[in-house]
Amino acid sequence: MALKLSVPRDNITGISPNGPTLAAVAPDWVELTQRKLGLLAEKDALCARGAELQKTVNANALWFEQNRRPDSAPPQPVKASDRAAALLGPKYTPAPRQPETIGQKEPTGIAEMRKVRIEIEALDEALALIEPQLLRARIEGSDRLWAMLRPEYREITGRICAALIELGRAHLEQEKFLYMHRSAAVARLRPIHGTGSLGDPCDPASELRRMLQWACECGHFDAAKIPAAEWKRPAERESFARQ
Repeated sequence: MALKLSVPRDNITGISPNGPTLAAVAPDWVELTQRKLGLLAEKDALCARGAELQKTVNANALWFEQNRRPDSAPPQPVKASDRAAALLGPKYTPAPRQPETIGQKEPTGIAEMRKVRIEIEALDEALALIEPQLLRARIEGSDRLWAMLRPEYREITGRICAALIELGRAHLEQEKFLYMHRSAAVARLRPIHGTGSLGDPCDPASELRRMLQWACECGHFDAAKIPAAEWKRPAERESFARQ
């Protein structure tokens, strides 16, 4: 059964306006994903068939199946032990007989239900075996993809970090402006909170500084571009900044 990946169209073809995709650099991942989807579709069909068979069995009769797996050995004939046969002699030793079965005749559909159950168990096993291979192929393919796209991504993160730095600078400029006019009723100006929940850029533990630091640790931004020396508030403005 031919199935398509449940991912965006450009990821199926391996073509994207911005360059390669995971499908283009990880053919093993594509093949394994296709196979997994095929196994899942087959399992869904078998489960639906099993449900139909169960309704048929329930409608026909009540039946108590022997407590054994279909692939186990059949019941052995009932016969006297060797010692008992020797004591009784051939004349009085009963002939071997098949064990009595209790219950009604096996309804139509039971044998097929057994086959469906065995097939579903095999599919579950196959899915469990393919999952670690699929994960490994995705990770290895992702490493190859990011190695190709990292320069493009650095441009994006560079803009984000530059915006954070500009926000921090603007916040401090606003603070300086308000400090210069601190004799006035600042509340009447209704100033905005420059960095909001990102915190004070002068605080190394603020969210703004942590975001920049994380970008540097991940190799997406140059730590030398963070104006750490510039982001130090004069001592006389500390108390004002906390108001």
